[in-house]
Amino acid sequence: VNDGVTVEIVYEGRTHSAELSNEEAANAKFEEVFHSVDPEQKHKIMGRYTWQAYLEAEEVIKDKAKDMVEHYVTHVFLNKFKAQVVAVSRLGAIRYKKALEEALKEKIENLEKNNPDKVDIDTLKKLKVAVVISSSQNDDPSIYKKEYTDKQEQDKNIKSFKMPFDKVDESGISGDVGFIVVNEMLITGFDAPIEQVMYLDNVIRDHNLLQAIARVNRVYKNKSCGFVVDYVGVLSNLKESLAIYADEDIEEISQVIVNTSKSKDELKYIHSQIEEFFKKYGINNWRENIEECIDLLVDEKIRNEFITLVRRFNRAIDKVLPEPEALKYLKDLEIISFIKESARNRYRDDKLSIRDASDKIREIVEEYLISKGVNPKIPPLPLLSDEFISKVKNEKSPKAIAEELEYAIKEHIEKHFEEDPEFYERFSDELDRVLDEYKEKWELLAQELEKIRNAIRSGREAEKTFGFDPKTEMPFFGLLKQMIFGKEISIEQLSEDNINLLVGLTQDVVEIIKNEIKLVDFWENYTKQKRLKSHIISQILIPKSKEKYLFFEKRNEIAQRLLELAYPIFGGKNYGS
Repeated sequence: VNDGVTVEIVYEGRTHSAELSNEEAANAKFEEVFHSVDPEQKHKIMGRYTWQAYLEAEEVIKDKAKDMVEHYVTHVFLNKFKAQVVAVSRLGAIRYKKALEEALKEKIENLEKNNPDKVDIDTLKKLKVAVVISSSQNDDPSIYKKEYTDKQEQDKNIKSFKMPFDKVDESGISGDVGFIVVNEMLITGFDAPIEQVMYLDNVIRDHNLLQAIARVNRVYKNKSCGFVVDYVGVLSNLKESLAIYADEDIEEISQVIVNTSKSKDELKYIHSQIEEFFKKYGINNWRENIEECIDLLVDEKIRNEFITLVRRFNRAIDKVLPEPEALKYLKDLEIISFIKESARNRYRDDKLSIRDASDKIREIVEEYLISKGVNPKIPPLPLLSDEFISKVKNEKSPKAIAEELEYAIKEHIEKHFEEDPEFYERFSDELDRVLDEYKEKWELLAQELEKIRNAIRSGREAEKTFGFDPKTEMPFFGLLKQMIFGKEISIEQLSEDNINLLVGLTQDVVEIIKNEIKLVDFWENYTKQKRLKSHIISQILIPKSKEKYLFFEKRNEIAQRLLELAYPIFGGKNYGS
């Protein structure tokens, strides 16, 4: 678990109707189910087949199927994971298909009347139950249908089961199979990471048991754990199965398999760690001091500590929901998510987004976040958007305004730097100067940062462009100026001769680049790119450097940087067509 190769397995016993490890109780339940069978038949069944006959009984299967569907919809389907049912026999597997389909239909009808958890009813309606069992020579084809036993049909169903619900492959197979019911097939050696729960209704022992329950512990996105729901008291067999392993192996297996009470204890413990986290950094009543909590996360190290803690908290709640023990933590989950998402918007750090939470968690918190004015589905406003400044000025404090401006500027520079390195490096340096000069003078800092934002928004159009296009040609002029004369000297400080040199260089460079990129597959062809670089050096840089002797030694570096700049500006565009 700790190395991220597997997830924890949460074990839950569901033998509430009859404790099947207790033979007397099982026989009593058997009498209840088979009370109408004549004594001779009953005796014959009891003599050898009590367990199997009980587990195959349609009424028993129907009852358990309803329980499985309820557990599946509330614990598993919300995150779009899938389920495997292990039946006592091939006939039991077939009966489970019918019972599960009926239970799903009933659940959907109830959800259409009342759906507080916003279960995806449309996808649930498409969900299919598949049976994968072996065939036998004397099978009745009206019961043991080809779709259950035919290898080709089985492969289609298995492929569908392994796919996400919303996917369709090139052969037309969709991911609609959500339940796969088996008897002995697919219990071992079957790898489907999208499977999160195994419903055990058959006694499995030794290596097969451990391999079977390991079906659910494969890692998958937003999969906090695997579930094993046991209807036949397998836990005692688990202890027997573990006896064949060495002590160190038993310890490792025991760490992976936990019961539901341990998951609840884990949730309680992680919640207490969140309380301690805020106290450690001097925030005692964090629920009432949201702004302090957001301010605290300006420190990247503290922010990463918080992100790790919240992810653990989300996973812990995800494991326990919808049990009542998890419900008392939901208000704190909402507040923590609001802190996290607000900090994400202020510090432009996508690691803080709730997108990494499971569907189940997102469904709980999104409505609350939107009601508080933070929509996690909408990214923070871009720095240069018309609404940005008015939105930022709605922040509660000058510090919050300054920080949101700072991180929005940093994000914009980082995102667009390669499109115009000289332009954005100037503003990066100016940002560093302003942050240093106005440190903790929040109102003044906010004013200076707004000036930087306005200057970036004005772009090169506000500067002298010498007849070049501000977006596609001036970046080359700026880069050449920086590499030949350095960034300390501004364009205004250059002599007329030096400006003429830069203008001539830029014209020649832009012209040859525009011509060369018309070639088919230019950006995928290293030979063509190398030829362009050589041409820039031999036909443009060397002749011009002989006139001024300013950049002969840097000719290779300059040509390389020009080529690197050409891609974000011209890459993918079909000039001259």
